[in-house]
Amino acid sequence: MNRIWYVLLCSSLLLAGISAKAQNNEVCPDQASLVNETMNRITEVIVHDVFTPPVASRIYAYTAIAGYSAYHFIQGETPFTVKLNEFPELPLSSPNQPYCASLAMSSAMFETAKALLFSEAMVDSSFTDFTAIYFEDKLDEKTRQTSINYGRFVASQVIEWAGQDNYRETRSLERYTPEKLDDSWEPTPPDNADAVEPYWGRMRPFVLDSASQCQPIDPPAYSEDPSSRFYLDAMEVFDTKTTLTADQEATVFFWDDNPFVTVHTGHLVYAKKKVSPAGHWMGITEIAINQSGADLDKAIEAYTMVSIGLADAFISCWEEKYRSNLIRPVTYINRVIDPNWEPFLQTPPFPEYTSGHSVISASASMILTELFGDGFAYTDDVLEKYGQPPRSYKSFLDAANEAAYSRLYGGIHYRPAIEVGVQQGRKVASIIIAELL
Repeated sequence: MNRIWYVLLCSSLLLAGISAKAQNNEVCPDQASLVNETMNRITEVIVHDVFTPPVASRIYAYTAIAGYSAYHFIQGETPFTVKLNEFPELPLSSPNQPYCASLAMSSAMFETAKALLFSEAMVDSSFTDFTAIYFEDKLDEKTRQTSINYGRFVASQVIEWAGQDNYRETRSLERYTPEKLDDSWEPTPPDNADAVEPYWGRMRPFVLDSASQCQPIDPPAYSEDPSSRFYLDAMEVFDTKTTLTADQEATVFFWDDNPFVTVHTGHLVYAKKKVSPAGHWMGITEIAINQSGADLDKAIEAYTMVSIGLADAFISCWEEKYRSNLIRPVTYINRVIDPNWEPFLQTPPFPEYTSGHSVISASASMILTELFGDGFAYTDDVLEKYGQPPRSYKSFLDAANEAAYSRLYGGIHYRPAIEVGVQQGRKVASIIIAELL
């Protein structure tokens, strides 16, 4: 069936059957805190299970998409998710049954997350607790069950769609072997870990037509000549460490967002868990929702838009990382400038160009600016539970800029990866905004 006619048919049937049931159900909770609580509970499991930053962004995106789709389909509205690449046509489910749209939304999110996370029992337990708190005394058993079932139905379709994005295929590809060229990335100390997600550029984007649609310019040519651009960029990284202010050091740790950082103390090695870069920006999205007084409709839209922006930004960035495959500052500086130099921040295990934080933060901040306005001043307290004091920003773009340059202060990126990365992320966001809004 032609998609336009399909959407029109679904809309008319839903408006005739489901809409009145959902909208006239006065006991159906509809506050934005419902989606905040749902996303927070899912984030707890993501942190517990530990995923690489690109994989975490994928989990957030599919989870939010499922919730957003269920919430709007059940009310007879056409969600913008129908525009996503290869998004499935969702048939109606029992249009004459009573529904609570917010419960269907949360059900879809928990069910989708459960399929993508390791700790399924933890997700189930959290959903049971969640429904008992917010819905048990407000909905009759039939409405509660039909809403949960509809959410699970939408989740099943989203999960099937997710299974076609090449993720499974990237798990079975041959182990990545670093190239042995002067300018090529190689594993870095202290762990010399294998490359993270070397095939992520093969993932199906959500909105971009391909991973290379926003391909940036090439990085400066490798050179060990002291007068070359490359050498001077490396020297800037080297010198920056010696001039860091207390605030710049705080910036480095605030935007570290390493979900699993190893700590070396003498012969003792242990790991710390915390939110990934995507998790940090989802937390900032919650701050914007709460501070702006957004309703549930705006809240689930924000989570979905930001998570799509993060996911496509990661795909775009990782495609470039393994295309240019550029050497990290610590490797170059140890080879050419000072064999004993160490970066202020632990270097993550993947190529340098472009800067992941720069790309994804630029993308998320542009989408948040589109949704909540420029000059949206706020205080970021997302990391308080992980021991980081809050930081205040004049706008989302201000925060993204700080996140980007924290990578220079940390000694893990050259300036071009940061500045070009910001341009790359903004381009990703502009395409998503134009397509979905």
